[in-house]
Amino acid sequence: MKTFFQQHRIAILVVALVIFSSLLLSAYNILPFTRWAKHIAPQMTVRVTAVPLVATNKSVQISRTGTVESPKSAPVHSEFSGLISEVYVTEGQPVKTDQPLVKILRSAGPSSGRERINTAPEPQTQTITVDPMAQTAYDNALKEYNRFQKLYEQNAIAKRQLENAANRLQAAEDNLTAVQTTAPVQASASSAPVATNATIISAPNPGTVVGLAVAPGKSVTLGQPLMVLDVGQVQVIIHIEQKDLYFLHPGTPATIEIANQSIPGQVANIFPEVGENNLPSFRTYINIPNNIGGLLKAGMSANVHIDTGKSAAVQTVPAVAVLQDEQGIHYLYLADNGKAIRKEVSIGDTIANAIEITSALPEGSLVITSNINDLHDGDNIMVSQ
Repeated sequence: MKTFFQQHRIAILVVALVIFSSLLLSAYNILPFTRWAKHIAPQMTVRVTAVPLVATNKSVQISRTGTVESPKSAPVHSEFSGLISEVYVTEGQPVKTDQPLVKILRSAGPSSGRERINTAPEPQTQTITVDPMAQTAYDNALKEYNRFQKLYEQNAIAKRQLENAANRLQAAEDNLTAVQTTAPVQASASSAPVATNATIISAPNPGTVVGLAVAPGKSVTLGQPLMVLDVGQVQVIIHIEQKDLYFLHPGTPATIEIANQSIPGQVANIFPEVGENNLPSFRTYINIPNNIGGLLKAGMSANVHIDTGKSAAVQTVPAVAVLQDEQGIHYLYLADNGKAIRKEVSIGDTIANAIEITSALPEGSLVITSNINDLHDGDNIMVSQ
């Protein structure tokens, strides 16, 4: 045997080398027979069931984290210059929202009820007739300025916005002065100046009257403080998006959750502002009529839940169709031309046995609902009806 090995040593080594090389090439899938074997072993087809996306009515609820504030006072200003005719409240009197506070008379001429009066003691009275369009423009600019002033006091808008509103008001007033005409008339009982344009200033929110600064017969100017309303209650401020704006209005109930307790509240006011990246946002004030046990204190954070009482259609899929990988990414499989296509998705709320899909899916998508644990992206499938 030893003699045979010595005589054929070279041949034996060559055969061993060939066998070793063949095994090595086979392991790396290089030999022709391995590629042929792969072609003759077709990929297994997985039988699955699939369903289309379903539109489900979902109760619209808005949840935000808000900040507790304690507004101690809300100033009330005159909306124009004029004369105090009546004062309906007294110092220390509690008032409700929209309760009349004072009546202010604006001077007007007898011909149209929109004239301004020169009250200088002359033999003849001058009536100053104002162009109706200019007067309307001035009134609108005044209302806008007053609204922006209140927003600025509540830190809801930037100072520049208030200044722009003031500039528009000044321009409207200058135009009003430029187009007015003056004509002397003989003073008589029928042409005597009268004040007919009366406006009642109402409470913008509930509170207690403090700092009453007016009395009947007293003249006031545009923007002059008339009184202050002591609010005496905390508010929670949240920010909502424009899409939420259609579901909220003053009076919508809200629930504030803090320290494992629920405190009822109510949407009071909604003001526009510019949010991050110059996107529109809306500052929403929620009144808390009964701060149970004084739980809510200024500066605290609180969770706010608002049930709008309305519903909207959202797209859902069966809960069993949604999987989650090790990185926490949610995904599902779509049936597309005999293939299983993995699709990452964003999810919303669970509605009964379905899950809301908040990310976009192709129109007409079929979502695989069975054997999903056996699938891989690109697997052959056969959809059972």
